[in-house]
Amino acid sequence: MLLAVSSKNDLPAVEQAFRERGDMVLRSEHISEWEVHREPKTESIKRIAERLNIGLDSTVFLDDNPAEVALVRMSLPQVRAYQMPDKPEQFVDFLAALEDFDQLSL
Repeated sequence: MLLAVSSKNDLPAVEQAFRERGDMVLRSEHISEWEVHREPKTESIKRIAERLNIGLDSTVFLDDNPAEVALVRMSLPQVRAYQMPDKPEQFVDFLAALEDFDQLSL
């Protein structure tokens, strides 16, 4: 599983959050690709998939903004797009319920 960031934000703010927020489990070294700017996330998703050499049909997009999720669903129907819950304490159960991250084990 590869993780990437598509953020409409300023790069220094994102870097600072990854560097300084002790409550974040993910660290910058866990991220395979970065797209941090004010451009459309749909374009970022396409560039990320191209650089990682994966199909859009192998891509899952998670966002807290319902407008961003709707735009990705409309513009990139191959991408599975989900709106994250409002409350962080619901994140784990929400992600665990998604079949997109199921893995077979031997």
